[in-house]
This record gives sequence, C-alpha cells and structure tokens, in this order.
Amino acid sequence: MNNGEITVRLLSQIKMIPEGQCIMPQSLYDYGWLSCLPLVNIITLPQISNCIALEFSKERIIDYLIRNNDKEVFWKLRDAEPVFNSVYEKSEYNLYYAREVNVRYRLEKNGFYYPRSMQDVIQLFIDLGFVIEVLENENELKLDLIIRPFPNIENVLKFI
Repeated sequence: MNNGEITVRLLSQIKMIPEGQCIMPQSLYDYGWLSCLPLVNIITLPQISNCIALEFSKERIIDYLIRNNDKEVFWKLRDAEPVFNSVYEKSEYNLYYAREVNVRYRLEKNGFYYPRSMQDVIQLFIDLGFVIEVLENENELKLDLIIRPFPNIENVLKFI
C-alpha cells in the first residue's frame, strides 16, 4: 500500500523511470543529507534505487551491493595510519577520515549505527526513513526508496 508517497517502486511500476537510469530524491541534496551520511551510503544509494526499480528482493539487493562494491568502500576508523605515496594522498585521506569520524559521531549521538556491512547500509537507510520494507506476496521482502515526502534532516538528526 502506498499511503500517498512517491517512491521508486511506484515510479517504476507506472513506467516513469527510463531504462538504465536511477531516481534519486532531490531532497537528499536540498535538505543537506550528503554531509551527514557515511560515504558508503552515498555511493550505494543510486545502486539501491536501480535495484528497487528492477524489482530485486531485499536479499538480492544486499547480495548485489556486496558483489559490486569494493570491500574498501567501508572506512575502517582506526588509529593506524596507512602508508601514502604522496602528500596529496595523505591530505585527501585525512580529509575523508575526519569527515567519516564526524559522521559516525553524529549518527551515534542520535542513536544510529555507523555501517560496517552492506546489511548495515540498508538498515541505516531504513532507520533514517529513506527506505521502507515492503512484504510482497506474504513471502518476499522488498525495499522501496521514498522520493516524496522525504525525511527532513532537522526532524531526524540533532546537530550535537
């Protein structure tokens, strides 16, 4: 049941998504979510949207994400610093590292978990209200991405 929401699944069912394209919620950008999401979530959201439009089950989406993303997409927030080939590489790493530490801190202060697996990525999207689970035919769990109304960051995360 739809409850008046516009979702990727609905748009796909009424053939509003051109083949080979994915739909992303404009509010993701408008509400400033990109600064508050782990990089792995930002990287995988278009893939998740595409998988939803292709009618993949939740299990199949997770499998797809695991098979089609480098294991290094997850930040290992640890004390040991990797070896760098240049000052530029080190600076870039330090910027991304600081960003991810800040994102993890904000998520955890708001009761969410920083993802360590593709299952965690999906769960974070569900917990934030971006993605909903849909039981189809009473035996297949699917996902759907909300396009509108999209959660406003101010209603979900407190800036601590």
